Amino acid sequence: MYEVFGRDNPLGILGPHNIAAADLDGENGPDLAVSNRDHNSVSVFLNKGDGTFNPPLSFSAPDAPTRVIAADLDGIDGPDLATINFFDSVGVLLNKGHRQS
Repeated sequence: MYEVFGRDNPLGILGPHNIAAADLDGENGPDLAVSNRDHNSVSVFLNKGDGTFNPPLSFSAPDAPTRVIAADLDGIDGPDLATINFFDSVGVLLNKGHRQS
């Protein structure tokens, strides 16, 4: 078993701090979003629908995101992501409503 959030990190996620689950792409059930404080990013793992996830998609999130929250912030295209950042700021990643390959 891999210790994903400890020293042994086979997924290459840097500084994972928090996780949120929501159906971000409208397919196959809940996906995972992980805030990566040390890498200033959010990693999104899209659900394959068979109990596994695709490799992470990485999105820039400045100011060391320590928390990630999934909610439909703009009322279109499903859940968006908001980050609460280490340097007293908030970031927003709006869902564009289409799946990335």
